[in-house]
Amino acid sequence: MKNPFYVNELPKQEMESLGLVDKTGNYILSPEDVEALLAGRRTNLMSLKNLDASGVQIEQLDAKLSLDRNPDGQVSFKLHPIYKQPVIPPLLDEDEAQALITGKTLSIDKIIPGPGKKEVVFEYDPDTREFISFDPKLVIAPDKINGYKLKDWQKDDFQKGFNVRLPDGTELQHRATDPKGIRADRAALILSVLLDGGISYLLIRGLRHLLNSDKKEQADEQTPAFKKAYAEMEKHFAKKFKATEQQTEETRGYNKTRAR
Repeated sequence: MKNPFYVNELPKQEMESLGLVDKTGNYILSPEDVEALLAGRRTNLMSLKNLDASGVQIEQLDAKLSLDRNPDGQVSFKLHPIYKQPVIPPLLDEDEAQALITGKTLSIDKIIPGPGKKEVVFEYDPDTREFISFDPKLVIAPDKINGYKLKDWQKDDFQKGFNVRLPDGTELQHRATDPKGIRADRAALILSVLLDGGISYLLIRGLRHLLNSDKKEQADEQTPAFKKAYAEMEKHFAKKFKATEQQTEETRGYNKTRAR
């Protein structure tokens, strides 16, 4: 699955000003946070020190980071600090906001009135005390999870952050506020997406537990469905590697023939 950002687009000058580059020029970011940034999501909460905000020196700021691309294509960081009090968006009433804050409701789907009736989903980030919103149509729903083909209504539920339950009992939910973008009652999942170039597999490990789950601990991900999907994924990549290797050999042979 293609990310909206690339590693070479990370704004190094901004990273240096945020204290995210060490003396040797290496990034001081966990692989999970880099993955979250490149996927267009937020990092984990981090402590930024000795910041210069328009001439104002900030000794320390706890915040999350995300990337933003302006109309000219330039990439920059967005800071998501911890707010003293949540600011309720105009589209949410008090009851809806409180349901998100308390965790009684994980996401709320709303329709913005006007031409086109744009749809928007709201979540609440308890780490920063911030409401966030996103267009569910921009969320790529997997075609399969652990080999199980999702029905259209399950894809719709996934895009809107509602719980999705697989035939073997595995439960998961898309979370825009989570660095990995997904939470599940198992620590690993295999996602399959059908793209123009064929099927694409993604193994996600280290998933956080479902929010508001009755289960105290995550279940073992090594289900029969997971093992079968894993075997299919390995077979897919082996076949792809073999095809690439064969193409390379053919190119070498062609170049040798031309050299004669």
